[in-house]
Amino acid sequence: MFQDIGNKRISYDERRPQPSDRVVSLSDGKLMLNDKGMLPLVSEAGVGTLDDYVYLLSLDDVSFYFAVDPLEEHGTLTYRKPRDIYRKENQALRFASATAMHVAKWYDDNRVCGHCGGHMVKNSNERSVRCTSCGRLVFPVISPVVIAAVTDGDKILLTRYNDPRGYRHHSLVAGFVEAGETLEGAIVREVYEETGVKVHHFKYFGSQPWAFSQSLIMGFTCEASDPDIELNADGGNELSEAVWMKRDEIPLEDSDLSITWTMIRAFINGEVG
Repeated sequence: MFQDIGNKRISYDERRPQPSDRVVSLSDGKLMLNDKGMLPLVSEAGVGTLDDYVYLLSLDDVSFYFAVDPLEEHGTLTYRKPRDIYRKENQALRFASATAMHVAKWYDDNRVCGHCGGHMVKNSNERSVRCTSCGRLVFPVISPVVIAAVTDGDKILLTRYNDPRGYRHHSLVAGFVEAGETLEGAIVREVYEETGVKVHHFKYFGSQPWAFSQSLIMGFTCEASDPDIELNADGGNELSEAVWMKRDEIPLEDSDLSITWTMIRAFINGEVG
C-alpha cells in the first residue's frame, strides 16, 4: 500500500533546512508542486529566512518544512490538487510528502487558539502547539475512518461515487466514525445508509494512514445478513452505484496502493470472503 516504503524511515529529528530538502506550501486547499509532481526543493522555493519555515518531519536524509506564508507561483511551481502526489514512482518520497502535508495542514489550522484566540506556538519537546495566552495544548488531528469489504459467498459489494470530479473507479463502502461509535457500529451504519444492506461477522483486515483526509482508514471484511435485499445506492446522493460483483467479474481499475484496492484484490484472489 501507499505507506509500504521498504527500509526507509520517517522520523521527527529537527535540523536546519538544506537546499535539497522539501517545502510544503498550501493555498485554498491546494498544494504547491513542481513540474515533476513533487514538493518543491528548498532551492526551488526561494524562501528567505529560517523564520519562514516550520519543521515537519524527515525521510532518511530529506527533511520537510512548512512555508508559513503561501509561496507565490513562479516558473514550474504551481498549486495543484494534493492527490496529484499520489503516484507509484518514488513511493517513499511521495508518502513522506503526503504525511508532511497532513502535519502542515494541522499547523496551518492551529495558528490561533480555538478557545481564547491567543497565538499558538510550536512546542520543542513534543509534537504539539501551545497557546501563549491560556496554555491550551493541541495535538495533530487524525480522524478514524472505516472501510468495509461486504461479501456474500463469491460476491462483493462495490460502489461508485457520485461526484464526477472525484474518484470514478469502483470502491468499497467507507465513512468517518462518529462520536460515540465503535468501529463495528460505524460499519453497520455506513453500509446500511449507503446501500440498505445489513452486515455482521466482522474481521479486521488492515489499516492505512490517509493524509488527504487527515485520517487513519481501518479496513474490515464482513458478511451481508440480507444479501437478497434490493440495493439502494445512497439516498444522500453520495453514491451513483451499488452493485454485487463476482470475483471473475471485477475489473482491475486501480493499483493496490490504496487499502480499497488491496482489499478488493485480496477478495479476487480468494484471500478474504
